[in-house]
Amino acid sequence: MRDLVLSKLNGTGKVLILGFGREGRSTFKWFREMLPEIRLAIADKNRAIAGEFSNRENKPVLHLGDDYTGALSNYDVIIKSPGIRIPDTCFEKRTVLSQTSLFLERYSRQIIGITGTKGKSTTASLTAHILKKSGTPTLLMGNIGVPAFDKLKEISPGTTIVYELSAHQLRDVKTSPRIAVLTNIFPEHLDFFDTFQSYEKAKRNIFRFQKEGDFAFDGTKYQNSDYNNEILFKAIKEFVKEPVSIDFIQQHTPLKGRHNLFNTVLSLAAIKTTGLDIKEAIKHLDSFTPLPHRLEFAGIFKGISFYNDSISTVPQSAMAAVNSLNNVDVLILGGYDRGIDYSGLSAFLEKKNIPWLFFLGKAGQVIYNQLSKTDTASKLITADNMEEAVKKLMRLKNIKTVLLSPAAASYDEYHNFEHRGDTFKYLVKKYFEQKEITGRDSNDQQ
Repeated sequence: MRDLVLSKLNGTGKVLILGFGREGRSTFKWFREMLPEIRLAIADKNRAIAGEFSNRENKPVLHLGDDYTGALSNYDVIIKSPGIRIPDTCFEKRTVLSQTSLFLERYSRQIIGITGTKGKSTTASLTAHILKKSGTPTLLMGNIGVPAFDKLKEISPGTTIVYELSAHQLRDVKTSPRIAVLTNIFPEHLDFFDTFQSYEKAKRNIFRFQKEGDFAFDGTKYQNSDYNNEILFKAIKEFVKEPVSIDFIQQHTPLKGRHNLFNTVLSLAAIKTTGLDIKEAIKHLDSFTPLPHRLEFAGIFKGISFYNDSISTVPQSAMAAVNSLNNVDVLILGGYDRGIDYSGLSAFLEKKNIPWLFFLGKAGQVIYNQLSKTDTASKLITADNMEEAVKKLMRLKNIKTVLLSPAAASYDEYHNFEHRGDTFKYLVKKYFEQKEITGRDSNDQQ
């Protein structure tokens, strides 16, 4: 990687790291270890970063605050973190790199790249799990929370790299992985990409630069189905190209939901390209631990089963979650409003016999307004925040299953979907473990 990076620097002795979150810090650490002679600068909105360098020698130049992108014009080489937008003209006038672009260029032949609006983390984690259990040297990295540069020292020529890729990471790449998986594409992150078309284009970069003989598994052609047995059989026939029964997979998988059966099919398709026997691979499904915040069983309290599906940030994932559980009595929806069309979700909920629907945030208000004009109006409950919602839950009688599946982003109140899900689990334990369900009158449910 050192030689590749040097070839990109065009002889410059200074580099700007744009964005100093998890990946930016990883990039800074790598440069300090591998190219200490390069003069580094950091640009980030967070002024508190200055405190991290107050007592350090060889300090980077810092450009902090709201106008941090103004520093771009002073540097010929920029290494950009995924979630930061810069003008397209920057790419024309200077060299803009990222960990993802560099890593794909160096290791694409060893990479199983996995992306999608929903299901990419589960599919990537499942793929890495099966490969490891089968004895294949495997590393899992990328959008799952592990910067690629943090794993460079662990890579050998025989390592299989499972790389979870976001649209932000894929937006500006010029190399695609040898094995590429796309689970689905729904409207998401439109506050960053402006249009669904530009978001979709970024996602499809996972295939765009593949070479002859590479493997591409595109799940989008099946995404509007309910993933019934007929659809899953077609997917197995197209992707796995082996007679594997759905029942056999169901017997071994700990994952809930038919959408996760489809994700499993995509995972098995990618695994087959490495030469592993599929039926043996399926046997390793049993030992896979589902990821938190994805239809996560949060426990039984006061006889009520609680499920945390905080990863749900689009309508389609909330609908899949409802279909995956039997007899949901309470569904908690809403969060940050990004202008998503919720009419399909509202129509779905109107047909579903869910006794109580809770709404949070501005996105929840949008859905509430749509449903308040229907026959479901009597079972709609609004709450100012998650704690109020959980308190109101305590007043309901004869409920057995509560599902948090917001269908909206979390960053109106939370750092991320993990923070939202952890808050939900904490509040459920706080109020349902320690307190008895109180009586209520006819006004308590409104």
